[in-house]
Amino acid sequence: MTDIAEVGEILRLLGIGGNYSGHRFTVAAVLLARREPDRLLYVTKMIYETVGQQFGCSWQGVERAIRFAARRSP
Repeated sequence: MTDIAEVGEILRLLGIGGNYSGHRFTVAAVLLARREPDRLLYVTKMIYETVGQQFGCSWQGVERAIRFAARRSP
């Protein structure tokens, strides 16, 4: 199982399904943090901005989508 599939499956088990845009952003953010744990020291700059660049949106949009998905999980 690939890292992407593994993280996606864990999120689905937590109730964050693929229908949320935050799901894709969360998978990307977790993979970044997993590969380089030091990124967790500067989440906005080192994770949200990087994920935003990958998906062509702002870091604020990434943060909002991840928070929304987390609040919607059971």
